[in-house]
Amino acid sequence: MKHFRIVLLSLILFPACLILLPATTNASTFVVKSTGSQDDDSPGDGTCHTAVNTCTLRAAITEANSHSGADVIHFNIGSGGQQTITPAFSLPEITEALTIDATSQPGCTKYPCIVVNGASAGPAGVGISISAGNTTIKGLIINGFSNQGIFIKTNGSNTIVGNFIGTNAGGTLKNPNYIGLEITNGSSNNIIGGTSASLRNVISGNGGDGIWITGSTTTGNTIIGNFIGLDITGKHKLANSGNGILMNSSSSGNHIGGTATGERNKIAFNGENGIAIGFAATENATRNSILGNSIYNNALLGIDLGFDGVTANDSMDSDTGANNLQNFPVITSAVSSTHKISGTLNSTPNTTFTLEFFSSKSCDASGYGEGKSFRGRTMVTTDGAGNAPFTFTASSFKSGRRIKSTATDPNGNTSEFSQCVTAS
Repeated sequence: MKHFRIVLLSLILFPACLILLPATTNASTFVVKSTGSQDDDSPGDGTCHTAVNTCTLRAAITEANSHSGADVIHFNIGSGGQQTITPAFSLPEITEALTIDATSQPGCTKYPCIVVNGASAGPAGVGISISAGNTTIKGLIINGFSNQGIFIKTNGSNTIVGNFIGTNAGGTLKNPNYIGLEITNGSSNNIIGGTSASLRNVISGNGGDGIWITGSTTTGNTIIGNFIGLDITGKHKLANSGNGILMNSSSSGNHIGGTATGERNKIAFNGENGIAIGFAATENATRNSILGNSIYNNALLGIDLGFDGVTANDSMDSDTGANNLQNFPVITSAVSSTHKISGTLNSTPNTTFTLEFFSSKSCDASGYGEGKSFRGRTMVTTDGAGNAPFTFTASSFKSGRRIKSTATDPNGNTSEFSQCVTAS
């Protein structure tokens, strides 16, 4: 009774405390049980149901958008196993934080089981469109859309993992979207992929670029552990017709790959460049780091700064533009018996750089890189004239292999691949 009187007196004397209490949310899990395309018949009531008394993916997204809390969508369609949803037009844009977890479909053990196919969605069709931020898309096969497979339109901190984007249901053949995944309008700090096979996206077979990141405030996005231009095995060609990854319109501070185990992307066989930074050499898309990846057999360059072919080094690297047109190292020798690679980097004076070394069976027609097999990295510091000679002992490589290198400055600006040197 004494405690009751204290509480009652507090409410009388301090009524403002009532409005200071945080509002509660009612996050819910909605279970998709139909491949149909009906919308929710009563959005916001906390229940996903349609006029035909079932829950579709469209209805689940509509209900989640109308319902408070960071909701979850699971799947339990038919008798389990792979199911195909063919929307009659684009699915609703995700405007509230949401997790779509298609690995919840019974019978999903080896490959994604839920296909979202855009064959009937029309010329404006988009697969999954996100403006909410803090949204996770996991375990979908998204194919056949006239525009983006996944379109992250604004806000950020979204996670895209374990999806096939632009392939058939088995991840072995093309079923293209136009763009696999687009991030724009300042959507930042998104994570695409992860360090384990279960988190890897296969972003391949699309009619344009695999991944397109654009916009001057679109920063801090991380792309790790994906296959881009390859099939599910990571061995066979399944090209995107454009670039594997394109970053333009001053999109800066993004990260492709990394130095930790499992962060390497495999980016190969794409119809243009493996990675392109900027549509022109003068475009100020900077601080985009490219580390530890396997990049090979793309139609143009492995890495192209400015989308204009090989960019020549300049003395002390005073030029500006895409990734500051960072100079690449000049390799003078590669000796297979000792695994020693020697050369010089000329770049910004009195600055420490990360050099990465790669080997491949062949080079581009230009005589410059790509880098299929990562052979190690080292740090060098330039002197007052901008020079940093190096001799690095790499992991093993055979005589006749083509050796090449990249340089990354302290701000994350990675160069194009160097000219190839044949290992003696």
